Amino acid sequence: MPADIVLLHHTLPDATSHYDWLTSPPGREGHGLVAFRLEHRLDASGWDCQQASRLPEHRRLYLTYEGDLTGDRGHVRRVARGICLEWVETPDQIRTTQVFGPANGGVRISLLVTRLEGGDFWEVRRVNV
Repeated sequence: MPADIVLLHHTLPDATSHYDWLTSPPGREGHGLVAFRLEHRLDASGWDCQQASRLPEHRRLYLTYEGDLTGDRGHVRRVARGICLEWVETPDQIRTTQVFGPANGGVRISLLVTRLEGGDFWEVRRVNV
């Protein structure tokens, strides 16, 4: 069964910003959201590969939350949401297919997310299905 995804535009107190990609993978109901920090929106054109930082799991409330964050961490605004159709994860790699926007006519992307040496840095690459 498809699961929820969201892209949040996260503006920090110093006015810099990034995107938070949050996914509730199928079969992981009851767990926190898988979270990555990105430079580019996944649903935008103009990129084929980008580096990401894996973040600690996020609470499910962030699927719908917009506004100020506690602890002077800035604020978030939801810029896209959709569904996760497929999520296959090993310790060093994730294969996923996601649809942003309406299920019919939305932006469908398939991604290969690979851990880079050194921990929490990952490469996110668009792949053709």
